[in-house]
Amino acid sequence: MDSSAESATATPVLATTSIIFHVHGDPYADNEEVTAVMESVAEKLRAVLAEAFAGDPGVEVIGAVSFRYPGQEDANVYRCVRCGDWLTDSKLPSPCDGLMPGYLVNGEYLCTQHFEIAVDSGEIPMPEGYRVWRSGDEADVGDERGL
Repeated sequence: MDSSAESATATPVLATTSIIFHVHGDPYADNEEVTAVMESVAEKLRAVLAEAFAGDPGVEVIGAVSFRYPGQEDANVYRCVRCGDWLTDSKLPSPCDGLMPGYLVNGEYLCTQHFEIAVDSGEIPMPEGYRVWRSGDEADVGDERGL
């Protein structure tokens, strides 16, 4: 992408996504097998993105890959107790881009869909400042996090 020509007329947008993969062994320890799997995943992601956008001059593939370890206290990666979908708590430090937002309710995490079902059914009270978007609303307005 010719950044000098494009920057005058286009606004950059950063897109992120996430994948979860599983390794055998301790990803926190110095483990050559786990490191090799992680490097392979990173290389495949870069290759897929480069191939997918090779002919698109409006897309700049950055190629950065980062890893988080669900289960570590600072990872901010959880699973919905009802459906098992991966989520992040955007009220905590370092929310994980590429995962849907979730909510901690009575010590358990719910994905956005199950949180809204619980609110709509009266199972949990509507949190202050939270407004569920409905079709026909004038604007897509969520809570203070912009959901």
